[in-house]
Amino acid sequence: MTTTDSARRFQDRRVLVTGAAKGIGYAIASSFAAEGASVVHVDVDNVRLDSNAKAAGMSADRHLYLTGDATSEPSVEQFIKVAFERFGGLDIVINNVGVSTRGTIETTSMAEWDRMALNTKSIYLVSRFAMPHLRRSKNASIVNIGSAAGVRGIPNTAAYGTSKAGVVALTRLMALDCARDGIRVNCVCPGLIETDNSRRYTEIYAAKHGLTVEEVQRLVLRHYPLARVGQPQDVADAVLFLASAAASWITGEALNVDGGRNAGTDEEDL
Repeated sequence: MTTTDSARRFQDRRVLVTGAAKGIGYAIASSFAAEGASVVHVDVDNVRLDSNAKAAGMSADRHLYLTGDATSEPSVEQFIKVAFERFGGLDIVINNVGVSTRGTIETTSMAEWDRMALNTKSIYLVSRFAMPHLRRSKNASIVNIGSAAGVRGIPNTAAYGTSKAGVVALTRLMALDCARDGIRVNCVCPGLIETDNSRRYTEIYAAKHGLTVEEVQRLVLRHYPLARVGQPQDVADAVLFLASAAASWITGEALNVDGGRNAGTDEEDL
């Protein structure tokens, strides 16, 4: 594919991305925009959204920045309505909103356990209200953002891993239900991605165990055969592939984007 072809891959497509203000969501929204899509950027962080809009200098007729809570039914109904009014429909929905926590079943509070329901609730609500518009599209696609923690066991992630395993299951169930309408539903499951949250957890772990951030990073990389931490763009590239015509016969899949971690590790047990 040439650069020119790639730039037209999502020309005239209408894309909604939740959690679009920073990190993975920002990379996804920016990548769709760079390839010609009209993009609805949704996030609860209106300050960051405003800053992104000013910094990007994007054409106003192809970009819509909306403050919205993907776990609130009235909020979702409203931002889907506004998106429809601006662009006349939707072709692609990226459910990127998510929260994380650390803990075992003993150390996770009930409040934190309940908060993890956000990871599936946001997908349910946004997809539910977007469905009437996606059904009218000729090339509709939903991509949910899961996690490596929802695919393989990772210690100290009882609530988070359970919620992200729910994202994988929900993706497959949605794919079955949506197939009759020609709507594809897939999931991307990232490993460790360099974001504000991952840096914060690294700093907390380092302080707790008397290590430097660099020492923690070296320990973490032992689990990644490709020997680097993922970047938001790595996830964005996978999302755009699944949403593109190149993946037209792929639905109900969970694509690991994790530097080979799910394949195992090249560290020998001595």
